[in-house]
Amino acid sequence: MSVTYNAYIKQWISGTNRTYNPYAASIGSSGAGNATIVLFASLFPKTTFLLFFIIPCPAWLAAGGFIAYDVYNSISRGNPIIDSFAHLGGAGIGFGYYWFKLRPFLRRF
Repeated sequence: MSVTYNAYIKQWISGTNRTYNPYAASIGSSGAGNATIVLFASLFPKTTFLLFFIIPCPAWLAAGGFIAYDVYNSISRGNPIIDSFAHLGGAGIGFGYYWFKLRPFLRRF
């Protein structure tokens, strides 16, 4: 799945026509970290996050800010080292898990 994503979908979204390079795949677990943050923010949106250990903000605002930064970074291609599409994919998985798996159970109680 990730080979298909990196080979075709990522290039289509970013508008580049580069050939697939198997040595330039995503490495790390930052997508899973974003999935966890978005899932937590979906379940507990009013919980306070401390940005830079100083600035208090609600969880929904912090997660939205992380997503907005990744959208901006993926559109502007500002930092080629950071794979913003993996972050956005993880955020989508976290919100999808909340929306389709957890939300129906939360309404029953």
